[in-house]
Amino acid sequence: MDADAMSLEDRAIAKFAGRNARKKHERQPGEDEFEDVSNASTIMTTTMQPVKMCVEQRVPCGLVIIGGRPKSRKSWYALQLGIAKATGGRFMGVDTPAGRVLYVALEDNDRRMRQRLEFFGVRPENAPTKLHIVYEWPTGLEGAEKLQRWLEQYPDTVLIIIDVLQRFRGARDPRQSLYEGDYETMALLHGLTKRHAGLTVLVVHHVRKGAVDDPVEAINGTFAIAGAADAYIILRRGADKDEWIAHIDGRDWESWDHDHVWKFLPVEGWRQIGVSDGVELTEVQREIIRAAKDAGYITPTRLADLRGIGKSTAHESLHALVQKGAMRVYAGKYYPIAE
Repeated sequence: MDADAMSLEDRAIAKFAGRNARKKHERQPGEDEFEDVSNASTIMTTTMQPVKMCVEQRVPCGLVIIGGRPKSRKSWYALQLGIAKATGGRFMGVDTPAGRVLYVALEDNDRRMRQRLEFFGVRPENAPTKLHIVYEWPTGLEGAEKLQRWLEQYPDTVLIIIDVLQRFRGARDPRQSLYEGDYETMALLHGLTKRHAGLTVLVVHHVRKGAVDDPVEAINGTFAIAGAADAYIILRRGADKDEWIAHIDGRDWESWDHDHVWKFLPVEGWRQIGVSDGVELTEVQREIIRAAKDAGYITPTRLADLRGIGKSTAHESLHALVQKGAMRVYAGKYYPIAE
């Protein structure tokens, strides 16, 4: 993390603690001010502990963002995870230990939440008592302080869901830049995970419209949002209208060098069905290429008509093929690249 980002996080944590970040350290007699400074030799010889996981192979502990467009079922993902953690059930095919969950659902109400709970098979007789749901919560610093009090009262909490970030961060301080405002909000939430080992804070967020070259660029807001998180999941539609591509990355996810293919299924919810290595084409993508070959080229409008999908979705599908090196684009027309 660069120096500017660290100073912002330090500032946010100091603000959270109610202290002045510039206050001089008051040392006791004989105390070494720099006892916490390590060296490269120590780092290289220390046994590193594995990354803590909220759900093995699926969700890490720490501050995690899930981003997607409206109707991409981000909130369904959050609730599916919350139910699994509160009951000790399975999440996307993986068993997970039980713990207390707080779902801060700032865009929902009882009626909508009940419908979603029923979708996942929750009934009065099996409703998890350790899944807590609230629709109103303070924003910004006040909201983070209340989350801290919750954790002190319920130390067995393993998951906090913030749905959505825009509602939680509240009004921006006009004296701050957009980057500073985004980073301070995220740093407050990240501070909770640093003080409570094994805690996951899942933040639901929106993405920008239109295709982008880097999934991080899709996150609505500044780069501070992704930069302050431990991991992020960006959802975009796949070539098939029933498939979604989940781009997962973060500070400790260098080994996750491919995107995941997800489907949203009745009763079950999200299921991981495979990986997308950025090269292998799905059958739907091959059909798009064949259609382009037959006509010489294809446009988003033509693809939308052929597959009965929206023009923006068609554009994203074609853009994905360009990224895979299977097509090239010129003047709004997409041409297949000969194998």
